[in-house]
This record gives sequence, structure tokens and C-alpha cells, in this order.
Amino acid sequence: MVPLLGSDQEESNRCEAHVTIKTMEDFPYSLRLILLPLLLGVNGFFAAAEVALVSVRRTRMGQLAEAGDQRARAVLALLARPDRLLAATQLGVTVASLGLGWVGQETVYGLLAPLMAPVSRPGWDRLLHLAAFGIAFGLVTFLHMVVGEVVPKNMALERTERLALAVGPTLQFFARSTGFFVRVVEYASRGLSRFLGLHGTPALSAHSVGELKLIVSASRRLGGWPESQEDMLHHVMDFYDLTVRQVMVPRNEMVSLPAGSSLDEVIRTMVARRHSRLPVHDGSPENIIGILHARDLWPLWQRQRRMARAGQPTPEF
Repeated sequence: MVPLLGSDQEESNRCEAHVTIKTMEDFPYSLRLILLPLLLGVNGFFAAAEVALVSVRRTRMGQLAEAGDQRARAVLALLARPDRLLAATQLGVTVASLGLGWVGQETVYGLLAPLMAPVSRPGWDRLLHLAAFGIAFGLVTFLHMVVGEVVPKNMALERTERLALAVGPTLQFFARSTGFFVRVVEYASRGLSRFLGLHGTPALSAHSVGELKLIVSASRRLGGWPESQEDMLHHVMDFYDLTVRQVMVPRNEMVSLPAGSSLDEVIRTMVARRHSRLPVHDGSPENIIGILHARDLWPLWQRQRRMARAGQPTPEF
């Protein structure tokens, strides 16, 4: 008879074959050296995307979307769900960071270990192993922070709009492709946030008048606005706090002209009082019949000059 099962040794070998898990040492160095910069780039992409999309101006994206820019529409779709946006970017950053730690440390350690062989001495193996491990860990951490985090975020802060438009469609595709995992992170984060007394969803904050003034002043310094525009916008924001009593002139202090005033009197009064508009009264200053504007006097003054005839000089003998 043919046995239905093999020997115990064969069964044990078969079970071991099924549970064999490959480690990073099983991958060739060429593949590791490709994965290392690739994972750094992926980590930098998600880090830059998070900062760019959180910092970008919604109003500007709205203008571009109305003009037909599909990238701006993708950005607006992501900004409409800020909790899901943060979950998607954090999922990408976390997966890339874990992959970088898995690939990078073993790869860099494998490159450093042969370099330490010439200085090896009897009994130094464990010490050199720890030294190579520490250097590999520090180097990978340094690359992760600089190349994968700080530089991409600096780029996102400096080129916010351009980078947001560039990463928006790709991040939207990633969020849809990993929708299940993104929702798990989103709902778990929202539940924990509510447990801690938070709203669970990032709130959109409005700027106060003081903050708007600071934004206007900063924009003038960085964008080269004339100072007059800055003053005008500041005055517009201050206008809400003004009362009529603060801007009106009391009637007994008002400068007005009688209806029968000559052109010379009108011009002389405007120049002396430095007003471009003057009320005109009939009889009493209380009886205002209209407002005279300086620009209305210009045609009269020109007509008066045209009416003047050139004189014929008489020579002296």
C-alpha cells in the first residue's frame, strides 16, 4: 500500500517551507540600492503634499477651478475633507518610513561592515557590529529627516501653490486606491479625538481684523505693494469701527460759499482751505443748495482764458 502521508520529516519540511519569510538579506544589493532612494522620495512626496495642501489658499484654488484647471479641482476635493486628507498623507508617510527603516538600515549596515574588516581585532566583532549598526541607524535617520521630511516641507512652504497643483491629482488617486485603510485611520483618529474632547474634524478658522492687517502688511513687504495701498486697506478695515460723529464736520465749522461768489473767490477759497469740494448756500449757511467740485471749475477757467483778447503792444519811440 502507498501511504497517504509521508514521513514525519517530510511533513516537517513541508510545513517549514510554507512559513518561510524572506528577510532583507535575501534581496540583492542592487534592488536594495534602488528601493532606498525610492522610499526616500515617496516619504518626501507625502510630507510635501501634506504641508502644501494645508497651506494653499482655497480662494486661489477656487479661481483656477472655475477657469477649468482639473488639478485645482482635485485639490479642492481633498481640502473638502481635511480629516481624510491628513489620514491619507499620514498613511503614506508611515508606510514609507517603515519601509525605509526596513530597507535602509540593513543596506547601509551591509555596506559599512566590510569597511570595518581591516580594523577588526580578536574579540572586537561585537563592538564593530554595534558601531556599524549605530552608524547605519544614524545615517538612515539623517537621510530620512533631511531628504524625506525637512527639504520637501521647505519646498512646500516656498512653492505652495505650484506644489499643491502638482501633488493634488496623485494624492487623490492614492486616497481612492487605499480608501479602506484611509477610512480606518480617519475614523479611528476622529473617535480618539472626540474622546479627548476635540471636535474630531479639523475646523476652518477665520482671520480677525488684526490678523488681516498683518497679512496685508506682510504682503506689501514681500510683494512690493505701494505703501498707499497698504494704508488704504487698513483704513477700509478700520472704517467699520468709525461712527458718523467721528467723520462729519459740525455745521458751524463747515466751509461753504455763497451762491453769488465769483470764480476767483471760489478758487481762492479752495486753495486756502485745501478742499476739492465746497457746499454752496443761498442766503444762510443753513440753506445748502448744492456741492461745487473743483473739476467743474476747470472748463470755466479755460473758457475765461480763451475769452481774453491779445493786446497790441505799442512801441516806444
